[in-house]
Amino acid sequence: MTLNDLSSKSETSVTYLSDLERGTLSNPTLDTLRRVAKALDVSLNELLELEPDSGVRTYPSALEEFRTLPQFVTAIEEQAGRMRISPDELADAWLRMLSSIKLQGKRPKSAMDYYFLFDAISRTL
Repeated sequence: MTLNDLSSKSETSVTYLSDLERGTLSNPTLDTLRRVAKALDVSLNELLELEPDSGVRTYPSALEEFRTLPQFVTAIEEQAGRMRISPDELADAWLRMLSSIKLQGKRPKSAMDYYFLFDAISRTL
């Protein structure tokens, strides 16, 4: 996503975002941070690189959708049985790993993108 794209999606000026990115501005408002996080499809905690206070992880919307796919649920149940661990524990490990995948600020865009990664990685392990 370009700075212009982020500016449009977050309704924040390019100049302001550029100053934030370069560290010229160091104290953005909470409202600005929320708009930027929403435009980037990440949680505010993730944008600020904080762990959620509640202990409940939040994931990008495409990953939240992925976690409910029947293919993922079935694969997790089968893997957990083979590994003799709880499906919830295994699913959480996979979701944490998949949520960390990003290249130059870009993440998978859809639940099926995450499924493709999950399938490819699980075949290699």
